[in-house]
Amino acid sequence: MARFFAPRRRRNRCRPAVDILPADMELDPNSNTRLLVPLIYSLQTRISRLPFLKVTIGENTVTALLDSGVTISYMRMSTLAALGNHIAITTQKLTATTANGTKIQLPGSTRLPIQIGTHTILHQFHIAADHECPAPLLLGSDSIRALSETGFALSTDLHNQTLTIGSDIVDLVQIHHIAFAPTKTYDVRITEDSTLARRTNNIVPARVDGILQPMCKAFLIEDNLRAMDNIFVVGRALVSPARDGNCFINILNPSNRTCTCQEYSR
Repeated sequence: MARFFAPRRRRNRCRPAVDILPADMELDPNSNTRLLVPLIYSLQTRISRLPFLKVTIGENTVTALLDSGVTISYMRMSTLAALGNHIAITTQKLTATTANGTKIQLPGSTRLPIQIGTHTILHQFHIAADHECPAPLLLGSDSIRALSETGFALSTDLHNQTLTIGSDIVDLVQIHHIAFAPTKTYDVRITEDSTLARRTNNIVPARVDGILQPMCKAFLIEDNLRAMDNIFVVGRALVSPARDGNCFINILNPSNRTCTCQEYSR
């Protein structure tokens, strides 16, 4: 039997190389090297809004969207129906293509006098299905060109939400803007003398004054931040008072002494 003897491989007994050595970085005051810091280049606190405006067709006021990126003007079928049955329609089936490649069917068109501010033009509007038109009426670049042909310069100020046609300024509208109801403030009075031990959290009976019927179901109770001799804080809480206004509020005494809340104090 023959045996093949091969030379043994030597094991590499070298220690693995150290790629990173921890060391304290010394700052060179004379160095002009800039440190790259990611920045937020713009911070917007207002939602970007589309330029909607009110126009007049006959005796009807219609909300229109001004879009210079669209070459034609068109309206919803429901808008045309709301204008009345006396409007003449030209049947001409066309297919339009949107910016994202979607096809829109336009079964017909009509010519209507449209008033924007104090200016009136006779313009052609195509008709589309309601779900294919982003507004009751869409004014494309052809309507902008028609207004410019009257000799008046047209400009849009999205910051001040205005549309200027010559010397006429038309306010834009915000159809998706949510207007919050004004906040009404009620006085809350303590209904009985209450002793607040030091460093305690207390539930105190109180009453909301001047509640009108039908009353709101929930009230936000918070401290009025008035300067007082005693140091205590009314905790913020959402309460549902009874019909006569009676409820309970949370008062904290963070001081190192006991204090008293007098009856009818607010």
